Amino acid sequence: MDESSGGDGIIGTGEIKSIEDLKGKTVALDKSSTAYFFFLTVLKDHGIKEEEVNITEMGAADAGAAFLVGKVDAAVVWEPWLTNASQLQGGHVLVSSKDYPKTIVDVMAVRSDFAKDSPNTVAALEEAWYKAIDFYKENPEEGNAIMAKGLGLDVKEIADMASGVTFFGRDENATFYDKSTESNIYEVTQRAADFWIEKGIIDKEVDLSSLIDKANK
Repeated sequence: MDESSGGDGIIGTGEIKSIEDLKGKTVALDKSSTAYFFFLTVLKDHGIKEEEVNITEMGAADAGAAFLVGKVDAAVVWEPWLTNASQLQGGHVLVSSKDYPKTIVDVMAVRSDFAKDSPNTVAALEEAWYKAIDFYKENPEEGNAIMAKGLGLDVKEIADMASGVTFFGRDENATFYDKSTESNIYEVTQRAADFWIEKGIIDKEVDLSSLIDKANK
């Protein structure tokens, strides 16, 4: 459906100038969400072990709020908390999902028995998504207004959030399913599956052939 391309990130206090400065610091994040996966991906990229950071588990909104009142040194959040980081003197974005493409992706999933029994419904759902994306690309302001109404948010809030998201229409989805492309759906899914198994969140190997719909070219 989409990938985060700047809408998620790690915020830190003024004394934290780099990812390496997170060693020994307290970082707030939600271990049950992609924030955990994203954070450890960044740490690994910089040669830092999870044990070298003090993780305080809480939801993204709570993590952002805790950061702004100085209770934690850093937090893994999404918008509007990334933008709000500057409300704390010295607060800034250390790294965002723009620097780690295809790390945080959203997908549409249905039960396999439902897909088998109602293939036309699943196909219609997919087509509805593509039509929505085509509409949004042609009418971004109207699209933001529709989403704002549905989510009970201001249009500007939606526009700010959407600016950090890359939506996948038919062509982008086809590219994501192409095994010859970098960070395709198979690579991303396997990377995520390996991570969740390592962390004990899931306890079975993931069969990509049964999980991913190949008809979704």
